[in-house]
Amino acid sequence: MFLDEMRALALDFLQRKIHFGGFQEQANRDPEAWYRNLRDQETAILLRYLLEPPGRIERIYVLKPMEGDAEALSLEAHDLTEEKARRVPFAKPSGSQSRWFGPVVKRSSQKGKGPGPKLKIVESSITGFREKAASGEPWAGYFREIVELLEQRPVLVLPDGTRIEPESRATETGAPALSTAIQIINEKKTVFLIVADHEGRWPGDRKEYTSYLQAKLSERYVTKNAPAEPQKDCSLCAAKDVTVYANGIKGAGINFSNMERTGAFPGVQPSDAWKRFAICSACADLITVYKNHVAKDYEAQVAGEKVLVVPRIDPPHSQRRTFSKRVQAWLALTKEGTKSKEEQLLRILRKHPGLVTLNFLWVKMGQHIEECRGVVSEVPPTRLMELSTRNLEANRWNSPVFPRQQVHDCQFDLSLQFLGSLLKRPGGNVATKVNNSSSLRNQRIALCQALYHKRPMDETAFYQEWHETACWYLLEFLRTDREQNGFSKSRWMSLFLESTEKQAGKGILTFASWMRHTARFLHYLRMEGVFPMINTFYEPKMEDLKPYFTAESGIDCPEKAFAFLLGVLFGYLMRVQGARKVNVAANALTWLRRLSLKGKDLPELYVKIRGKLLEYGSEKDSDLRELIEEIGRLGVRLGDSISLDHVKASYFLLLGQSLNREVLPKKEKKAEETP
Repeated sequence: MFLDEMRALALDFLQRKIHFGGFQEQANRDPEAWYRNLRDQETAILLRYLLEPPGRIERIYVLKPMEGDAEALSLEAHDLTEEKARRVPFAKPSGSQSRWFGPVVKRSSQKGKGPGPKLKIVESSITGFREKAASGEPWAGYFREIVELLEQRPVLVLPDGTRIEPESRATETGAPALSTAIQIINEKKTVFLIVADHEGRWPGDRKEYTSYLQAKLSERYVTKNAPAEPQKDCSLCAAKDVTVYANGIKGAGINFSNMERTGAFPGVQPSDAWKRFAICSACADLITVYKNHVAKDYEAQVAGEKVLVVPRIDPPHSQRRTFSKRVQAWLALTKEGTKSKEEQLLRILRKHPGLVTLNFLWVKMGQHIEECRGVVSEVPPTRLMELSTRNLEANRWNSPVFPRQQVHDCQFDLSLQFLGSLLKRPGGNVATKVNNSSSLRNQRIALCQALYHKRPMDETAFYQEWHETACWYLLEFLRTDREQNGFSKSRWMSLFLESTEKQAGKGILTFASWMRHTARFLHYLRMEGVFPMINTFYEPKMEDLKPYFTAESGIDCPEKAFAFLLGVLFGYLMRVQGARKVNVAANALTWLRRLSLKGKDLPELYVKIRGKLLEYGSEKDSDLRELIEEIGRLGVRLGDSISLDHVKASYFLLLGQSLNREVLPKKEKKAEETP
């Protein structure tokens, strides 16, 4: 699950952020020993990265013993600086009505509800403090001190010297000054309210309190079925004779599988989980740091979706930290769509030969990192550099089958964003559910795996997803036709043009543009060894057709050639109908039967097209007659046994339709003049 890499990245992060004592030399020489010292000697510093961050809180209010007045607690306000935030370790209660962990409270104010926390929570929290004070734990003395202050000093003194006496010395909470402070603080925004000890030290200054919080945090790594196991070996850092936690990974916020579910790991019962994958609290804390502070910097866009990138880097440690910062900069560029993102990554890879691999995880990023829906692991830098070279070439490919107008989202790059665009169903909110479907995601991930590792894959699943997308393009055309109720020139032209007048320069995929970008992508997959290469081609008699019958088109047999040429003729018919302002959606397009035609249905389609063209008197042109003769020769040769399924038949029909203006470039004017 790449935990070792996550742990290393978290350790790098802490060393960049934290500087304490005389341990910096040790940090570079022995980062593991540096981390152990940090946990033991500067717990408050580490807690800042294990607990909930302050967020937008800007102010702290401190209750502290009033000098010269044994009955009073003074209230003073401070701005929340970086240094002071370390002294205010806040652990969020498990629920809205739960007790506070200690004397660090979030005081809020909600419109119509007044200030909070409410009296009920104050009462139960003070009761909890008393229980801790009587517990006999190492932090019991600290809590006794806090309870004594709250119980024996009921008077609140404001910053201006105003004294507020409690209405009754026998208050319900036993902490009248605290309850009063919650009520009278004049802040609409949420602030921290803390209780200092007898010497004015804040909670984060007291080792007893930070040790208490550290122990409480370890409880997240324990469940009823998977308790802590003392004197075992950590499966992550290999520490000997330590307490390990089978729920440590999940408790830290990484939940790729349900470790408590019996049968998730055959032969392993939850109570025996520590034997296989339990980790110590030191490692669990590092995984928590990774989840809370590091993972967000390693999000990227790959194949049109957010992914978590986990690099694996060899020592030395100092180089790894430098590399991590540079990779974060590159990932930020992928989210912004910056053109230089690929060059940036290649520079990083050349400067850091210590990088072993990049791993890509399709996960849900939120309060937890969970629901791992796909992984492409162990991608070597050499393959990324090789693929980048291919991308530069592919973006300059020139073929009559390929698009003339480049769409930015369909450009080839290392983040494979074109996969998200080419398989994306059009239709706005209506298509959202299917675009987020697991089957479509699995296909994109499978293509990523094949491209990043240069491995062959079965093309059947891709063509099925392509066919679904093509159906959505057709349905979207028909839907807009119904909404606009009649002939629309711009909509009609989108069947043949890569962009209409309104879409020019906007990088919008029309039906025709999408087909030609798909043809280029299929050639790309063949060149990368993902799909089989084409070594045999159909050779037409018509000279003007020969540039279209090459490896780029994928037309390697007479059956595909017949479907392609029929698609050209079908596109020409729709041009004729459009020139006459005939609603093609209600006429010629219905013959495609929502892209369910198979090879055996193509002769019948040919007859229908010829009949309409004769009806319109459109076969007077010599080039068109030559195309019809080419189709006729193929038809005689093939007869009725055209063995194409509905997917391949649809693909080559639509490819021919999208290219009909290029195959017959001079026919539009004559078609428009046809009476």
